[in-house]
Amino acid sequence: MTEPKEKYFLSFNKEEIFKNLLAIEGHFRNIAESSHSDQGFLSCIVKHLADAEGHADEAISHSLTVEGEEQSRKWAALRDQLREFRRKLQAQPISMEEGIKQTRQIRRFFEGFNREYDISQCKACGNVEEILAKLKIPKTSIAELEEETAHRIIAHLSSKYNVPKPKLKLLDNCPTEPTEFGMFQARSGEPEIVLCRGSADAHKIGHEFAHYLQFLEKKPLSEQEAEQFALKEVAKPIYAEASHFSSGENRMPLTWKDTGFIVGGQHIGKALTKAFEMIDGYVGKAAAPVQERPSTWINIGGGLALIVIPRISKRISPTLDYLMTVIGGYMTTKVWDYAEESMAVAPAARFVAAPAPTPPTPTAPTPIAPAAMGIKYQVTA
Repeated sequence: MTEPKEKYFLSFNKEEIFKNLLAIEGHFRNIAESSHSDQGFLSCIVKHLADAEGHADEAISHSLTVEGEEQSRKWAALRDQLREFRRKLQAQPISMEEGIKQTRQIRRFFEGFNREYDISQCKACGNVEEILAKLKIPKTSIAELEEETAHRIIAHLSSKYNVPKPKLKLLDNCPTEPTEFGMFQARSGEPEIVLCRGSADAHKIGHEFAHYLQFLEKKPLSEQEAEQFALKEVAKPIYAEASHFSSGENRMPLTWKDTGFIVGGQHIGKALTKAFEMIDGYVGKAAAPVQERPSTWINIGGGLALIVIPRISKRISPTLDYLMTVIGGYMTTKVWDYAEESMAVAPAARFVAAPAPTPPTPTAPTPIAPAAMGIKYQVTA
């Protein structure tokens, strides 16, 4: 009966340590947002560290029974890390960046021998390979996906803040712990964001991109401002403005390029519908019913094709996709003209107006003889 009880207590210790570590990082982030309550947040951090330390201390004996001596030594090392961090925090001030850095180091150590608490291994998030297979996306390496995503985030932020895209460099050999490394530099005046492969996440890219904006504005490279910028962008999340047509205060205005696509695409669509109507004349179908004209089916079928093809093809660029959708959408609006024309013709075919009655032709009155009128004498002169 001893082992099940110790196993239950060890599981409880793990849960509490995991929650305390997350709460500690959250409090460190709040320090950057509210300087007036820093002492309150730091006090809470010390309490969470002490609580996590106590659970790690208990886990030493529980693990010895359940998991063995080697695992028990790891719990002792975790307890020592938590205690050292708590004492350091109580003895001297610490910045938000340094606090988050040390908290994540402790979390990584904890997750290293408790894989079920490693968020990066989340099973509910799905298998990447299975997701790619379902989406019919060509197989690619994780490194290629990481690099492509990093480039897209930088392109998105550059477009959002209307600045040129900085260069991106991913290092195969990182000078420090990969998850902690990120750097903005401007050698010879050329801005560049440098990250390590395997750790180029949206938060880190946002942080270094903030330094890039500070560089462009000729401001000091403030770590606190960069971290606040990164947290704000990631919290939206970073691709919140997926469409220019969203409403509200954060709506992004249409660019001249967007306007050109919409207006130009409609004009192209109009020109195509006119060209298709000329085909009706060439084949002698201009006066035929709607359903017998070639232009009817070219407009409807062609318009739908221009809308659907970009949805199922991965080879069409976003620019061409945009233009094809606008043109196709305009062409399909002809269906309303066809419906109106068909409804106007149908009553004439069912109800034929009767011809108007012809008035009789007037004739001269027939003269009546005097005798017929009972007159015997007639004055003639």
